[in-house]
Amino acid sequence: PVSSPFPTPHRPSARVPRRCSCPSSMLHAPPWGRLVLTRWEDAGCERPRGGAYVLATRNVECGRASACAIHFNKRVDWVSNRHFEVGRDEEGPWLCDRSSNGTWLNGAQLVQGKPARMNLGDTIELRAAAKSEGQPHKTIAFRFEPPPQPLSNVPPPLEDSPPAESESSKRQRPGAQRETDLPTRMAEDRPRQAPLSAAAAAAFEARLEAVGAELRDVKAQQEAEARRLVSAEAAARAAEEAARAAEQQAQAARERRAELSTQLEEERAARATAEA
Repeated sequence: PVSSPFPTPHRPSARVPRRCSCPSSMLHAPPWGRLVLTRWEDAGCERPRGGAYVLATRNVECGRASACAIHFNKRVDWVSNRHFEVGRDEEGPWLCDRSSNGTWLNGAQLVQGKPARMNLGDTIELRAAAKSEGQPHKTIAFRFEPPPQPLSNVPPPLEDSPPAESESSKRQRPGAQRETDLPTRMAEDRPRQAPLSAAAAAAFEARLEAVGAELRDVKAQQEAEARRLVSAEAAARAAEEAARAAEQQAQAARERRAELSTQLEEERAARATAEA
């Protein structure tokens, strides 16, 4: 079976784990960045799945040693046991080369054992030259990115929401009414309208009659326009049919003329033959 060379998953073990060397304040420290695997050029090993590694402790080592947080499989033999180390101090993130094979930051090779400052978006490369001509170069590259943002499960506060009133406080409050009386109270609070007078009612009826007459006139005009359009369409169809019939008659006349011309030519040819 093909085993992924990177990273090696942690499996439960009966052995007593080693004591962590980092301070207790860093065990639950918030992450300050992550390394995202962007390139894997090694034909002898399968590219690992995922490839995003959160940086939450002060120092994080990468290499083939089992103590490294970012651990390579032994099959990636061109990577050192402790290849490079990333960390953060008061001035910001840094990168340090711990190997004899070399580490590159944004295309520039680092000096072994000398830390260099990192910024978001920088590229960390591990390279191995080809042992013989025709063999491809081997490269592993990471990109330094900000840590993933945690999801907040706290719901947003409700704005302008009055505090809930308990049933006991409603009973104790003088003059309190049940919630079922709300429609009744709304109806009671609604202002009442005075009835219309006889003159106002007559004027309103007259206005309705005038509006109805206007609507009937508009409808009659629309119907007349529709009839006119239908008549115009029928006339256009009749004219088109008449033009088509005239064209057919003209075509028949031309055919008859051609036929008579043919017969006349045949008679002339026959008379010429008889006279000869």
